[in-house]
Amino acid sequence: MPGAITKIAVRTNERVLNTLIHHNPTDGTQAKFSMEFTLAIIALERQAGLGEFTADTLNRPDVRDMMGKINYSAYPDSGNDYTNVTTLIDITLSDGRTLSGRADHARGSTKAPMSFDDVAKKFWQCATYAGHPQKWSEALLRDVSGLDHLPATEKIVNSLISMGL
Repeated sequence: MPGAITKIAVRTNERVLNTLIHHNPTDGTQAKFSMEFTLAIIALERQAGLGEFTADTLNRPDVRDMMGKINYSAYPDSGNDYTNVTTLIDITLSDGRTLSGRADHARGSTKAPMSFDDVAKKFWQCATYAGHPQKWSEALLRDVSGLDHLPATEKIVNSLISMGL
């Protein structure tokens, strides 16, 4: 589907626009504050984790091409039902269709909580990116998944301490 995208228009409030200030980032750190990069990598890879926010990814021709299709701006007036992070998006496809969406809460917030499986996937990606041993990550995830049934948190705390966390 990424090849079918001809244009993406995304609108947020002025405050968010002033936070995501890098419209043409030059490194991975700037990419973390770039709506254009984040949307481009999501369109291409269906995810935007720590491993994607690198100079190598940022400089891929397909990423730069997709970034060029993104128009990021602030909406002029907030609707009465907008939140402080309401985001509007319109994706125009090569066949002329436009897919539109709206998000009023950040994923993972109390208003849009993530499932345990989503949190576990994010943990796994972060642990892998940080270079933690797979065996340690699996054990910690298993222990956390059974947290409600643990008589004490000592095992989890000791696992974290042993990794220097």
